[in-house]
Amino acid sequence: MDPFKFRPKWLAWLFTSVCVGQYYKEEKHPISRVLFWLYEKPCRLVLRHPKTVIGLALLIMASAVPVYRKLGSEFMPPLNEGTVLYMPTTLPGLAVTEAQRLLETQDRIIRSFPEVVSVFGKAGRIDSSTDPAPFSMMETTVVLKPMEQWRARPRFFTRWPKPFRFVLGHLWPEQISWEELTDEMDKALQIPGSVNAWTMPIKGRIDMLTTGVRTPIGIKVFGASLDEIQRIGENIETILRALPGTRSIFARARLGRVLRGHHAPSARAGPVRPDH
Repeated sequence: MDPFKFRPKWLAWLFTSVCVGQYYKEEKHPISRVLFWLYEKPCRLVLRHPKTVIGLALLIMASAVPVYRKLGSEFMPPLNEGTVLYMPTTLPGLAVTEAQRLLETQDRIIRSFPEVVSVFGKAGRIDSSTDPAPFSMMETTVVLKPMEQWRARPRFFTRWPKPFRFVLGHLWPEQISWEELTDEMDKALQIPGSVNAWTMPIKGRIDMLTTGVRTPIGIKVFGASLDEIQRIGENIETILRALPGTRSIFARARLGRVLRGHHAPSARAGPVRPDH
């Protein structure tokens, strides 16, 4: 079909070719022929094996379930700082000599783990209002070796050929994980009168600056009576201690923010440190 029809015909054909182009049937169009060639083989394959295709589709959908279950949690995973910050809390009024003895005991136990490079513990505070930590709040920085040098953890694919181990090793490392290491340290440091908290230096500082709680999970209780807050905090501690996944919990009350020129009692019931 030629849009331009006038004489001479060759001039009309020239105008049509330049201004409109040449029309092709769908089956003969160069682009359609390529698309047909790409589409026809997969389409025929799907029609020949419908059950297999449906099974693969269901399998792909099932693979999205773990991601779906994590919706609503933190988008960014915690940054592995290569360092552990151990922050135990003991009973208030701890003597200097007892704090030193307890700190040395903790450092000796942590240093016994083969993944540890160095241990530096601190009890008390400097002469500054920016660090009001008493002797009962200790901080121990544990520098770890690279994860490739950690103890091996046999997986189901450990004896498989190296190419498969290389691929699956990114999903399930063949070394113990950070959580497994801190769990072992936590079990080794079950000292009477001491409540353990495990985090990382930068992450711990950010948590304390944003929430005022030393661990990622905590419950704050506010009110006018410090005794009542302490009672509620101890009740919460009793309830959460039996919660599955709770590693340690400690409730304490303190004076909170300044309200109308007076110190209004407030408290933090927690923190709670879960396994996950």
